[in-house]
Amino acid sequence: MKKFIAVIILLLGSLHTVTAYASQLTFGIVPQQSAKRLATLWTPILQHLSQETGLDIVFSTAKDIPTFEEAGERLAKWNI
Repeated sequence: MKKFIAVIILLLGSLHTVTAYASQLTFGIVPQQSAKRLATLWTPILQHLSQETGLDIVFSTAKDIPTFEEAGERLAKWNI
């Protein structure tokens, strides 16, 4: 849990740089669990971050890790 909190703090620290370029921030979550499970875990966190920062922050994943990596490289789909 401490590592998870540290990662969130690190990501939040990078928001000021990212927000200068994007009207919507997309959190790309590596699909190491089912998309439904990831959405259940991450959506409340990202909604809270949206409320606290006033930014439009959305959840995104892919059906599997190779698809996730390909989409990230090909489309530059995720901000964070």
